[in-house]
Amino acid sequence: MLRTSAIFIFAVLTASSSHASDLVTRAEANELRLSRGSVVPRVERDKDGSVVSLRLNEMDLSDDDVRRIGQLRHLRRLVLFRTEFTDSDLAQLKGCRNLEHLNLTSTEVTDEGIDTILQLKKLRSLCIGDVNISPEAVERLRELNRSRASRRDYLRWGYSRRKKSI
Repeated sequence: MLRTSAIFIFAVLTASSSHASDLVTRAEANELRLSRGSVVPRVERDKDGSVVSLRLNEMDLSDDDVRRIGQLRHLRRLVLFRTEFTDSDLAQLKGCRNLEHLNLTSTEVTDEGIDTILQLKKLRSLCIGDVNISPEAVERLRELNRSRASRRDYLRWGYSRRKKSI
């Protein structure tokens, strides 16, 4: 009886911790092939094993996945290219206090997401190509740079507005 209980407790603990890293495990299991054919890792870790970079290009992300991204405290680089990532999803990134590079190209982010982006204090580069963000909202990114004391602290960003479907 004791042995069965111990196995059950171990199984529950293992299931909980693996549940928390499910997104990372799934990303590691899916190959990311660049257009020129080379394969790049979707997940990079620091020497302590913490996730510092996630390339989630073209992956289907659930609400739970998005919440898990926000729990990655050491995350510095996040690529969400061609995902269904939205303005409300951006709120989860506030937990990523070390986020320096964010790629939101071809996502569902709009003008409403700019406020959240501006709250990411360590962000240094931002890709917002093929998004539904207006030039007026992008002007707020310019204002942020004007308010920063040093060019070293500037947010570097690339922008292109999504073309309307015909």
